[in-house]
Amino acid sequence: MTDDPSQSRPVSPAESPGPEPDSEDEHTVTTGVAQRKDAPVLALAAGAVLDARYQIEAVIGEGGSGKVFRAWDRVLGEPVAVKILHPARAAEKSWIKRLAREVKVARAIRHPNVCRVFDLGRADGHWFVTMELAAGGNLREMLRQGGAGAGGEKPMRPLAERLVDARDLCAGLAAIHAVGIVHRDVTPQNVLRMTDGRLVISDFGLAIESDDNTTVHGGTPAYMPPEAVMGGRSDLRSDVWQLGAILHELLFGSRPQFTRTDGEISLTWPSAAEATPVEEELARLCRDCLAPDPALRPPTAVAVVGRLAAAEVARPRSWSARIWLRGRAVYRRHPRLRLVAMAAIVAVVAARAMLLVARPALCKGGSEKIMGIWDPRTKALARHAFMATRKQYAADAFWNVNRVIESYLESWLGMYTEACEATHARGEQSSEVLDLRMSCLNERLSGVKALSEIFVRADGDVVGKAVTAAGSIPTLDRCGDIKLLRSLVQPPDDAKLRARVDHARQRIAEIKATRDAGRLAEALKMAGSLVAEAGHIDYPPVQAEIDAIQGELETVGDPKRAEVMLERAFFIAEAARDDDLKAESSAYLIEAIGYHQGRYADAERWIQQTRATLRRIGGHDRLQCWVENNVAILYHIQGRYPEAIAAYQRARAIGEASLPPDDPDTARPIGNLAMALSEAGRPGEALGYNQRAVDILRKALGAGHPEVAMHVSNRGEILNALGRYDEARALFNAAIAVWKKELPADHPYYGDSLNGIGRGYLEQGAPESALAPLERALAIREKSGGEPSQIGETRFLLARALWDSGRDRTRAGALALAAKEAYGDKAPWHDKVAAIDAWIAKHRLATPPRALATRH
Repeated sequence: MTDDPSQSRPVSPAESPGPEPDSEDEHTVTTGVAQRKDAPVLALAAGAVLDARYQIEAVIGEGGSGKVFRAWDRVLGEPVAVKILHPARAAEKSWIKRLAREVKVARAIRHPNVCRVFDLGRADGHWFVTMELAAGGNLREMLRQGGAGAGGEKPMRPLAERLVDARDLCAGLAAIHAVGIVHRDVTPQNVLRMTDGRLVISDFGLAIESDDNTTVHGGTPAYMPPEAVMGGRSDLRSDVWQLGAILHELLFGSRPQFTRTDGEISLTWPSAAEATPVEEELARLCRDCLAPDPALRPPTAVAVVGRLAAAEVARPRSWSARIWLRGRAVYRRHPRLRLVAMAAIVAVVAARAMLLVARPALCKGGSEKIMGIWDPRTKALARHAFMATRKQYAADAFWNVNRVIESYLESWLGMYTEACEATHARGEQSSEVLDLRMSCLNERLSGVKALSEIFVRADGDVVGKAVTAAGSIPTLDRCGDIKLLRSLVQPPDDAKLRARVDHARQRIAEIKATRDAGRLAEALKMAGSLVAEAGHIDYPPVQAEIDAIQGELETVGDPKRAEVMLERAFFIAEAARDDDLKAESSAYLIEAIGYHQGRYADAERWIQQTRATLRRIGGHDRLQCWVENNVAILYHIQGRYPEAIAAYQRARAIGEASLPPDDPDTARPIGNLAMALSEAGRPGEALGYNQRAVDILRKALGAGHPEVAMHVSNRGEILNALGRYDEARALFNAAIAVWKKELPADHPYYGDSLNGIGRGYLEQGAPESALAPLERALAIREKSGGEPSQIGETRFLLARALWDSGRDRTRAGALALAAKEAYGDKAPWHDKVAAIDAWIAKHRLATPPRALATRH
């Protein structure tokens, strides 16, 4: 199965609730078989299979309560961590309740920087918890090795890398605090490194709700806040103290040291005299987090996230600030010069005040423009709407969307201020250029606003597309490219016409946001209304944009009409010197002409045109990645595997080099590459790529998303090609279980998994078992108008199953001929047709009546 340009996402272990004897706590327990007290206890050695599912591979950690193993989930075909309670602990009800409570707390939080806990189970004489596998060890090991400069011989890593880890830590704890949980054991041992490099916070054994008055018992002494050491109650600010201690060690290479002066305890300042402004702000943040008095600390980790973001953009001090600091030093060293110092300070303050008064009010207006677009109230409404859909991945989707939009608005505000000051404060650019940049920025902001309004009233379809939609917000690069903006046809001088142009562009941004959020019918209706108004807008660039968006929306439903509109948009954009729009229009033409009309030679010309345009304008990495992925799909469905693999590799390289590591567009060509390799006879190479795609999409889209299941099903196809039919069947069934919660019963995805199940049974010599899944797969594929080659494949498999089972050999012959007809006379499928011919000859079949060909 391949991705179309709008698809993508991974699967997580199924959560099957069951009762736990002798416990009143509400939690999830999985038990494979009812367990007797005299049941044999499984020896936990490499190769042992726990609960008939988790194959133990190695010990990766051990503590007072139990051991943590790396294991292979044989049902879902992916690695997991299994925490197994020591037998002595398992004999105590209090420890079972504590373990259950830990799972319950952890599962209330869905965030990329919080370790995901799947299930609590009891099997083979063991109590255990399954969780996300952290292959990179814990933060304590990294600090010991000097990876952050903590007492090791290695130099400290670049500050940018340390800040990435700091952001992960703060974001994870902020997500925990956002749901009212106090962790109480935030230590480097409980911070884990995942395979994709991110840090996650784990171990909720001591966690409590924020309104719980329980005092802490246990914990790590070196990271216990003062109030906990004194036996007092821990709250959110106690977690902030622990976070500050880790940040200090991570950012400055040593644990915090404190000094006592006049009876007061204070942090020894960690930054050097030559520290940069960023380092100074980071030191202040650590100092505030580590304040002995909890009331003086940031109230929650959410506040620390904001402080960290502000510290990262701290600018070099102005000349006035440097004079003030020097004056303060003189003041402290030479009391007699206080009057001189005070005079200098007054002069500096006066000069600074004059600058502030003289600064144009316009340059302060960016914050007002973004007000209300993604503010706390809007975010709260959007989160409520997401969670109300009850999608398994709703929480993950919301937090990923929140991260993308917040980052985008921060960049937007920075560019707005820079553009304004370049004209009004520094005199570096003309008012004409400022108008062009502001128009571009306002258009971009319209799209974000429209998307946030859609998220506030999100339904299940919107939540499923939310992460992709947020990632599709146009980049701000164009708004900073003055050469590009000046090369375009300039906006009209007529004020009324210009107002209509601006309004049309805002509408186009709203239509794109609606489309990206998955509301295609609504977007198409909006576009039709805008096309009707376009006759009053005598400005070619906007006419081209309107034709392009209409054509993009028509690509699937009416590809011929889409072709007409996209070609018109392309040539108008050529006249308007808008290379961006040319590239986007020609990219959609590849899909409309090749993928949906099967005119591969014509599509090839548009491929060359699109690539030429992208080479000339440079940049546009997301569009380049998307184009190469679509080109590869076009080759893939024709069976041109070497060309498809090469194009998927190009898309993969572009995505990995330029897009965020957890972006769905990074994963899609990787997953498709795996399928192309498998179908080209290289399934061994395919497994690794498939797993990478699943890992990225799971982080990007959240657990239980249908697209995750699609790639899990794809892994089943690869395992079928390797002859591992039982493992493949387990994955197909796991994918179907996810889709049953999310998709209609005739969705094309089912056809792929059912086809794989039937193939496996047939190859194992069980044609009777193959009949039912193949019958349903054929019905789904024919109803949905799937690829002819896929329909041909299922027809021939069903023909073989019918013949080998002796059920209906007349229909078997008809299906074989119908399969041959579906493949047609296309060169890539000659080997498939030859196999059908050989099968027909072997069984000496006569030509059956055509009426029997598609009966099922």
